[in-house]
Amino acid sequence: MKTKLIIAGMGPGYPAQVPRALLELVRKVDHVLVPTRKHPAVVVLEEIKTVASGDRFFDQAKTCAEAYRALADWVVGVAQTGDVIYAVPGHPMVAEATVPLVLNKAREMGIPTQVLPAQSFLDGLWATLQIDTCAGVEIMSADRLAGAGKVLTGRMVVQIHDRKTAAQVKLSLQKSGYPAEHMVTLVRGAGIPGEERIETMPLALVDHCPWIDHLTSLWVPPLSVGQSQRAGAAVTELVKVVAALRGKHGCPWDREQTHLSLRQYLVEECYEVIDAIEAADLNKVQEELGDLLLQIVLHSQIASEAGNFTLVEVAAGVTKKMIRRHPHVFGDVGVTGTQDVLVNWERIKKGERHSAGEEYESILDGIPSYLPALMQAKKMQQKAARVGFDWADLHGALAKLVEESAELEEAVLEKNQEALEHELGDLLFSVVNVARLLNIEPEGALRSASNRFKRRFMHIEKRARENGQPLEAMTLAQMDAYWDEAKAGECKK
Repeated sequence: MKTKLIIAGMGPGYPAQVPRALLELVRKVDHVLVPTRKHPAVVVLEEIKTVASGDRFFDQAKTCAEAYRALADWVVGVAQTGDVIYAVPGHPMVAEATVPLVLNKAREMGIPTQVLPAQSFLDGLWATLQIDTCAGVEIMSADRLAGAGKVLTGRMVVQIHDRKTAAQVKLSLQKSGYPAEHMVTLVRGAGIPGEERIETMPLALVDHCPWIDHLTSLWVPPLSVGQSQRAGAAVTELVKVVAALRGKHGCPWDREQTHLSLRQYLVEECYEVIDAIEAADLNKVQEELGDLLLQIVLHSQIASEAGNFTLVEVAAGVTKKMIRRHPHVFGDVGVTGTQDVLVNWERIKKGERHSAGEEYESILDGIPSYLPALMQAKKMQQKAARVGFDWADLHGALAKLVEESAELEEAVLEKNQEALEHELGDLLFSVVNVARLLNIEPEGALRSASNRFKRRFMHIEKRARENGQPLEAMTLAQMDAYWDEAKAGECKK
């Protein structure tokens, strides 16, 4: 009587999902083989009979294809000596590359075969992701993805064994037309209680996920003209327009610009964005952000013409930097709050400078000297605070403010101009410290105060015109009265 080869599914991974029919057959056959012990259901089979695994073939082979062939030869060889169950993860006919090889070789050797079905890991994926497969889904193993074009249906990429494989999958998908910002979902151990993990992220970050293993799959939704794609197309069009303006037949003014000549416009556009934000005029914010983006594209175009860098490299560089400086989001670093994030940020920046050979004598050396004085003071205080040089609480900073105010009064009495400037600077620096500890932007607070002054003074001017009285002829008491009137009017709003 010829021996028999049964190819059976162990289910998606949870021991309770192993088919009862498989457990009954295990007791009756001569040999139980599995492709790998890296499956939770294997322990259930081992409770009944000794199980032999093919893990050594994966350790010895240079490629997966080589391992699959060796594994199939082994299974069929053992089947020539007695009845065999070859138990594989999930369903035998779903994403198990060795099964077709085993079936073909067994057929050639005249060995009878039987396929024993089980629940597939795909069943868990559909349930976890709530996908209606009737809408159309393409299923591909990670090692067969290269060269496959983009599709209009969703794509399930299975057998992503490790982060290296995930990186290859990412590159293959990007080469076939999926943008780096296309949102995809990694799923591990779908349907297995206690093992299931799911995380949605941009395609560019799939190989940064720390928990990828042999139970991991990737869901790639169908491409659509979503917000990210429209944004990409709009920026591409802007790059083309700027290139035309800088081109041979473009605008003479644009062609003459350099990085240095554009400095003032970059600063102006930043402040115009801030003005629009503070005015709470979102239409204006949109317009001013566009003007600021134009400056970034102009600088990138000038650099591109000189062979230095492009806008793509600018975007890719800052993306990598954000990923590198947020290991608590894209890695396995734990944080308990904002302070931990800031400390990590400084540590990572220091490491970056060290790698680039840009060591600073002081952590304060990296603060731009051209910043407005209030912003520069805040930056210094923040950096010092990140290494522990800070007030214990707000009360200490407030006490220092009172102290500096008293010292300024003493300098006024002494009529020492140098001391006056010194003490006034200390007072302003203390004000910035208080603002920082109150989580108030000092530059913005001062700007708001200036705007209030402007509104109230313009009210005084309006009253003077209504009374037919020159502003210079008004008494201080009259001005104060109109000032208080303007202030009272603001409080009623």
